[in-house]
Amino acid sequence: GSYEVVADVKMGPEVVSLKSSMTKDPPPEWLNNTVGISDKVPVPWTPLTIEGRKISCLLRDYTFGVAGFPSQISVLGKDILAGPVRVSAKVDGTSHLLKEGTFRPYDRKDTRISFKTVSHAGPVSVEGDTWMEYDGFVWNTMTFSSDKPATVESVSVEIPLKKEYATLWWSGDDVAFTSPMTRGDTFAPPQAVSAFPPPPKNFLRLGDEERGIQLYHESLEGW
Repeated sequence: GSYEVVADVKMGPEVVSLKSSMTKDPPPEWLNNTVGISDKVPVPWTPLTIEGRKISCLLRDYTFGVAGFPSQISVLGKDILAGPVRVSAKVDGTSHLLKEGTFRPYDRKDTRISFKTVSHAGPVSVEGDTWMEYDGFVWNTMTFSSDKPATVESVSVEIPLKKEYATLWWSGDDVAFTSPMTRGDTFAPPQAVSAFPPPPKNFLRLGDEERGIQLYHESLEGW
């Protein structure tokens, strides 16, 4: 409905009244609906399966290790990682290479499997809360906690992709709020050390024509 808004602002000994009007429209019919949300896997994808730490989707197997990151990724029957993803944290001046730790699935559906891992960096506990969807998309949230005061100075994630699959590098341009599918170039990866593109350039694909990994991190868009 329509509303009249009045605000009295005290400015020294005087009171100034500000008046305005506003209209609150009814919420749109589509708000909070569940159209398109389903636990049924669409063709040609197949339901997720899990065996130990390995979760499989169409043409791919992900074996998960430290902090919810993969220890191996198999695409079209070929392992593309030269070794497990390494996660290290510098806590109170000391660097710690995180060990694999625990692995606990807590939600299993054909379309999505969620699990938690726990490892330690000195006095700091590191929990990975991870979920994987039927198309191979993986989202990972790391939470650092400690029973006593501790300072996490830095965190490093190293993904050792096999060189034979690292022939093409792709990322978008510097324009914020632009879909990476509409801009950007594909070219050979840099031969020297290169910093990961900062926000809003929050995505990067490294691989070849058939295999590879595409990384996203939280950006100015808030995801």
